Amino acid sequence: MPEFLGELPVAFLIVCLCLSIAIFSIGYFRGARSSHAAQSTRLSEFGNDAAILKLVVEHAHEGLVMQDIYGRIEWTNPAYSRITGYTAEEIRGRRPQEFILAGESQVSPEEIETFKFDLTKYHSGFEELIHNRRKNGELFWNQITFAVVEGKSPEESKIIVICRDVTSQVEHLQEL
Repeated sequence: MPEFLGELPVAFLIVCLCLSIAIFSIGYFRGARSSHAAQSTRLSEFGNDAAILKLVVEHAHEGLVMQDIYGRIEWTNPAYSRITGYTAEEIRGRRPQEFILAGESQVSPEEIETFKFDLTKYHSGFEELIHNRRKNGELFWNQITFAVVEGKSPEESKIIVICRDVTSQVEHLQEL
């Protein structure tokens, strides 16, 4: 052992060794954790996938709606507001059946209150064509496609509804 270490008390050397190990460990685990966090943001060859997904959702032409299993709207993208005329704030927490269905498609308040998505019917890829009414009263044809995001239980599942205004296509087919 070098002479200068021999003059120091053993307890002091042990404390210094423990502090060194602690500092090394903290640095190592902090680095490992930040490395894991960087991986969880999922960088692709294009950059941050979450940022790209956000841009795509915000600029998509199709309306996107996330609903709970009882049909209550939790989130919409800007295209849904452009299609229907309703802002996200106006409809959050409501069910589309309350405000968007055209006369012939309207359902009773009791049916709206007891509505629950049947996940055997509304599976991912299920499509419907529905006559809807915009906020300004104008009628339009809405092609909706469903996607189910399964939760830990059916009650925690989310329903993503993709909405397309297909009025011009339907009117063209009617003319033919």
